[in-house]
Amino acid sequence: MLNFKLCRSRDDTTQDDLLAAQSRMISLLLDGVVVHAVRGDPTDYSRFESDLAGIRDALTTETLNSGDLLINTGTALKSLQDYNRRTSAFNNAQSVELQKITAMLTGAIANLSVAGSTNVARMQAIERQLEKASGVDDVRLLKEELSECLIGIREEKLRQQLTSEAAVNDLTANLREAQGPRPAASDPLDSATRFKSRPCAELAIAAASDGIGSVFGALFVIDHLHGLNTRFGRTVGDQMINLFTEHLAERLEASDMIFRWSGPAFLVLMRRDDQLERVRRSLAHITSARLEKTVESRGRTVLLPLNFSWTLLQIPTGGKASGAIDKFDAFLASKIG
Repeated sequence: MLNFKLCRSRDDTTQDDLLAAQSRMISLLLDGVVVHAVRGDPTDYSRFESDLAGIRDALTTETLNSGDLLINTGTALKSLQDYNRRTSAFNNAQSVELQKITAMLTGAIANLSVAGSTNVARMQAIERQLEKASGVDDVRLLKEELSECLIGIREEKLRQQLTSEAAVNDLTANLREAQGPRPAASDPLDSATRFKSRPCAELAIAAASDGIGSVFGALFVIDHLHGLNTRFGRTVGDQMINLFTEHLAERLEASDMIFRWSGPAFLVLMRRDDQLERVRRSLAHITSARLEKTVESRGRTVLLPLNFSWTLLQIPTGGKASGAIDKFDAFLASKIG
């Protein structure tokens, strides 16, 4: 708030000069308010701009006296307060609408089988964070999260498409089996790590569930991989992935199978004739190791630690592969949500 003390002088010329100087100063301040005011509703902003222009014009009249100056200043402050209140209400309404849209999008995705439980959980997490978002930086971070989630949905769609195509190909091959030898099928590989991808992992889990013997699945999730990609670039993120997968491959048995489950997650299927807790303890040489890598980023050398979370479960028998897949997805969602 502006506080003006109008000094009286016996010299009328000095008093007029003071009023003129104060009038020019207030006009300049009003110009700055118009330029830097937060813009909400365009119509409301135009009205606010017009109101301040009228006050500014009134300050330039030749008959302006100290009383008029204080009245116009008070009118300008009242206009600014009213506009700020209306703009805050407008922005809050927009935020509520954005939250509703996100909730509707989450609900729509939840009803589409293509999304998968992991991506639905991520969308729900974004919805909760959006309700708490209070600044531009929060919105930017949520934009990154939403972008990653939508990428995951596209990957899930591709995965289901590959699974459907594989099923159709198997049926077609069975019908033509009498005509010749069955051609060898090529397993889809993850382009970055060259490990078999999630569709192959799900087929392997299904085979283990239908088979005989004890098969265990360990899902490893690299912590904060998205943050590494955002801060240092995907090249550094890929280096950290390679460090982790080399660490896994060197310490697993030759018969163990590694799959790229999704993003920062890798699944290991192991056949062991042992109890769950003993298998868990046998993996200590993998899970307790300290991993770190020196990388180049923006012209400087940085030593980055690599941390990861993991879970272990025994693949249920009797054709209950979907239960294991859901548990792996739930664990992944809890780590990246």
